[in-house]
Amino acid sequence: IHYRFKYQCQVCQQIVGRHSKSIKTEKDRCNLCGGQLAFLGTFKQDGTPIQPRALTPFAAFVKDNFQSVRAEVEERKRKEKETETADKGGKGLVVSHADTMKELAGRWRDQTGATPPGRANALRSEGLSPPALPFPLPSPTADEKGEENGSE
Repeated sequence: IHYRFKYQCQVCQQIVGRHSKSIKTEKDRCNLCGGQLAFLGTFKQDGTPIQPRALTPFAAFVKDNFQSVRAEVEERKRKEKETETADKGGKGLVVSHADTMKELAGRWRDQTGATPPGRANALRSEGLSPPALPFPLPSPTADEKGEENGSE
């Protein structure tokens, strides 16, 4: 049986495998000796360790700028809705993750001139094609074609 996640007891050196990363190393102990478990890593079926992937340029941009952009978006919304916030008893303003990501995508587009990479765009940049859909798309009917062209 292949276990993707492996842990090792610090006392008796027994290897413990799990299909999910379910062991909490600071809390769970070895079943044989009660020793502390240490996470060994994530492994492929052939036993080689899985190396973490490098961040894409857009992911690195988001990581570097997320907090500052979120604060700016929150401040902008706060200024736009100052009176509403006061009417709610000063509860505060909640900025959604989607609002922050839209702003980050716009800044990325302004900075690089490219749209943020999705999975399909990342595959194309590597010379691969995105996976085909597991089902055929229905072809539009005559009525749908007329609606798309603006005629009725």
